Amino acid sequence: MSPLRRALVGAVVVLTTVLARRVEAQIQPCNANPGITGNLTKGCAFDTNGDLSFWSISGNGSSDAWIMNDAKGASGGSAVLSALDAGTVADGVALFQQCIVSTTPFQNYTLAFAYLVSSGQCSGGFFDFSAYVQWYNMPSCGGSLVLESVKPTLTFDGAWHPSGLALVSPSGGQSALLNFKLQCGVSGANVAAGIAFVDEIGFGCLTDINGPIVTAPAGATLTQTTCQ
Repeated sequence: MSPLRRALVGAVVVLTTVLARRVEAQIQPCNANPGITGNLTKGCAFDTNGDLSFWSISGNGSSDAWIMNDAKGASGGSAVLSALDAGTVADGVALFQQCIVSTTPFQNYTLAFAYLVSSGQCSGGFFDFSAYVQWYNMPSCGGSLVLESVKPTLTFDGAWHPSGLALVSPSGGQSALLNFKLQCGVSGANVAAGIAFVDEIGFGCLTDINGPIVTAPAGATLTQTTCQ
């Protein structure tokens, strides 16, 4: 069996394992999340394969697909990301993104999502999955990068988890790029793939600064504001 085929078979084994894990009850639907006013993401729930059309995927060895593995245990699905290190110098990277075309400076926002990632991927090499927001000084994620947010701490145990990050749009923050980044790297000519699932991705004005869905970055000053 070729190294590439072994990597893909390994990914399928991981996929089969994670599908059997139980869903966490506290995951909130993206279009009815009590901590968000006016969800701005499109195709946020991945209830159908068509929701992927609102998201872009890029990076070395990257791919995305729709799969019937819903974070809430419902009849919908989720997006599964894959990053393949094909034995080249460059790591496998999958960058799953959506641009929020207009945001208001100095307003409180939250990024809320569900994720499922198993440990021990990429054959003991480098593996990571992260979520973060990049703010731009022009609408539609144009112009220059103003600020990149911190990244919430995530758990890789093969179960669905809710996560979120409380944010304040910076001065000049006219738009926001949502990023979900998967990275897989192995040494030499070895081949390996990493996978991650995401679902229920909400982004909007933060309604409750003390809500259970978000974690404020260390040192951040969040004040309750009227959503605009």
